[in-house]
Amino acid sequence: MTRLSTWLLRWMMFSFKGRPFFIYNLSVCAAALLWRRLLPSRTKVIALSGSYGKTTAKECLAKILGDAYPTICNPWSNNGRHGLPRTLLKARPSHRFVVLEIGIDQPGQMWRSRLLVKPDIVVMLGIGAAHSRNFGTRDVTAREKAELLRNLPSNGMAILNRDDSLVAAMAQNLSCRVYWFGSSPQGDRHEPDGRRYDL
Repeated sequence: MTRLSTWLLRWMMFSFKGRPFFIYNLSVCAAALLWRRLLPSRTKVIALSGSYGKTTAKECLAKILGDAYPTICNPWSNNGRHGLPRTLLKARPSHRFVVLEIGIDQPGQMWRSRLLVKPDIVVMLGIGAAHSRNFGTRDVTAREKAELLRNLPSNGMAILNRDDSLVAAMAQNLSCRVYWFGSSPQGDRHEPDGRRYDL
């Protein structure tokens, strides 16, 4: 069994836990994993995550980009093991951007989503207490969310919230370009009163 097929099997076993539609979802994920790697380099995958604001930020970004370029995004809050593969399979070489919000509710899920979507750009919004029941502390949540940034290509981009110290710390050891947003004057995009951002 190849490393890729082993990963797929582990991902699906972790996610679906022997439900009757195991084989169907395994094939969907395998197809999405392959299709993502067949998309042309001009099609940029943007992944957004954080403890809050993902759906709103995703919808706003998809609307802004969609007004100028062919863009697709995952509908509503379909940001997990069901929605991500299906959205990727709807992407076409003609799309310039694929905007995906990525949600997790258990430790060990983010690296699977990262390998599946293979993002070119990551937007990290903020770390809150939304997952405290499963992750325990914000530090543990931040470590799990930071997995999305791992292995970003050198020509990729990380867009991070400077106002959140846990998100700001994720910039360490990144080889890609890093841009900042927030209310701090040091941000690349900031608004001093914290109410809106210059997009």
